[in-house]
Amino acid sequence: MYDIRNCQLANRTCADDFIVSPNLISKYISQLSENKNIKKVYDVLLTADGSEIYLCLASMFVPLETPISYYQILQETLKYQYLAIGYRLMKYLHDETRFFGIVLNPDKQEQIIFSKNDKIIILAENFMSFTP
Repeated sequence: MYDIRNCQLANRTCADDFIVSPNLISKYISQLSENKNIKKVYDVLLTADGSEIYLCLASMFVPLETPISYYQILQETLKYQYLAIGYRLMKYLHDETRFFGIVLNPDKQEQIIFSKNDKIIILAENFMSFTP
């Protein structure tokens, strides 16, 4: 999406996979100007050869309806060489004030209770659907 003013339109249609490019590029340039080493991170995230971001069912890694720390989630995903970078709670899917349920880089001590359709956001080279 090119024009940030259209974000409200995307919110009304429940589109959750759009990028406001001028906004993203300006943030990228700002971060790069302050820390040249961050380019390596962006290369992994934004090139075809790098890792991809996946939203996986939380139940693939952790028990549902049970409090679990984000640190434990990290440990579980690392067993499969995936890196958890956040999660999405579907009960907040339409709540803009809670960023539509998306939480990135949460506190490692935070206790989370996942429900059936909640997701863990991971970085992976080659994600394979599996049953741990």
